[in-house]
Amino acid sequence: MCLLDGLPYTYFQILRWAVCGVCGYRAYLSYTLEEKAWMWGFIFAGVLFNPISPIRLDRDVWAVVDVCLAVLLLLSLKAIRNGGRYMLEKSLKLQLVINSDKQKTKEASK
Repeated sequence: MCLLDGLPYTYFQILRWAVCGVCGYRAYLSYTLEEKAWMWGFIFAGVLFNPISPIRLDRDVWAVVDVCLAVLLLLSLKAIRNGGRYMLEKSLKLQLVINSDKQKTKEASK
């Protein structure tokens, strides 16, 4: 993020929200697929880029962090492409199970 000079601070705030959201979602998908290493990597990145309680680092450190996060995201894209259909199918099945459990609970409460 700090590789881009001259942009307003609001840009970086919005970028923090986006990066934190993407990392959170990818950590959730990794958890459902039992990919523990990916999950912990994205949890760490999400905490590092969280917009609510920002972590203050030097500009040079942020440059290294930004490059590492870019590599992490690119590697995860490759992993998603390799197992993307499986990941999509498994997350959809999980969503179907959650929805059917909610319906069963509603029907039981009637």
